[in-house]
Amino acid sequence: MTSASHRKLVSPDRLLRLLNQRLAGYGHCERCKLMGPIRRLAEPEEDGRNWSRYIPLVCEGGSAGGCIRLAERIIDDATREYNLWDED
Repeated sequence: MTSASHRKLVSPDRLLRLLNQRLAGYGHCERCKLMGPIRRLAEPEEDGRNWSRYIPLVCEGGSAGGCIRLAERIIDDATREYNLWDED
């Protein structure tokens, strides 16, 4: 488990761009996109993450089943790597 202090701090927009860049790296998901927004949680989760992992995925055409699983894995990885910076 990664503590909150070991995560990179980013803005919600930056995190969404990072997630979509990772998703775009897989050719079969080129027509899919995580739409956001990335929502800040009122209180951090037990794993230290301070943002909601529920991010809508939209795919144009064809079957998105594989891309849904891939997007979930990308989000899982990001939950251990990133937190949203403080708004204050």
